[in-house]
Amino acid sequence: MNTKNTVFTKLFAKTKQDLKNQKVSLATIEDLKLRTEGAQSDSDVYDNMLNDWVIRYIDLQNEVNGLVNMADIAANSMLDLDNAMSEFATNAESLGINPFRFDEYSSATLTLGSYENNIEDVNDTLGVAKTMQQL
Repeated sequence: MNTKNTVFTKLFAKTKQDLKNQKVSLATIEDLKLRTEGAQSDSDVYDNMLNDWVIRYIDLQNEVNGLVNMADIAANSMLDLDNAMSEFATNAESLGINPFRFDEYSSATLTLGSYENNIEDVNDTLGVAKTMQQL
């Protein structure tokens, strides 16, 4: 029994000494609490910013899809305009009339020319837009 008491006394003394050496203080615990609250607050702000960004990114992806569709529609419209201009010019010339005497033909020529002059830049921009990764 005496040996048992000696062992427990020594163990208790050692444990007490270890805790005393570690000096766990309330100031350290308060610092831990404040840092935890700060980290959680920063994490919440980051999560909110990321969620807002994801929403804007998805909106932008939807705009890209609309842009791609509109590019196809515009290209088809320009092809239709080119075909109509060719037919008009052929008919006008068969009657001996210069098609450029008509304001509508001149306007159509400017519209088609502007499209053709800018198509390379437009396609480059569209190519960049198409590279957006889907979320």
